[in-house]
Amino acid sequence: MRKCLLALLLVSLAGVGTATRASAETYPTRPLTMIVPFPAGGITDITARIVAEGMLQRLGQTVIVENMPGAASRPRT
Repeated sequence: MRKCLLALLLVSLAGVGTATRASAETYPTRPLTMIVPFPAGGITDITARIVAEGMLQRLGQTVIVENMPGAASRPRT
C-alpha cells in the first residue's frame, strides 16, 4: 500500500514539474457578430446594442449588431 502511494505521489510530482503554460491566440481575433432576431429600433435591438457596447469595452473587440427578423416579420415580396 505504501509503495503504491509513494509511486502515485512521485508520478503526480513529476507531472506538476513538467507542466507548461499553454500559449494560445488571444480570443477573439475577428469582429464578433451579434444576431438579433427582431427588427431594428425595438427594445430588443436597443438592449443588444447596449450589451455590444459592454462587450467592446470588456473584450476590446468590435461587436457588430445585425438584425435578422424571422419569417413572420419579413415583408412579403
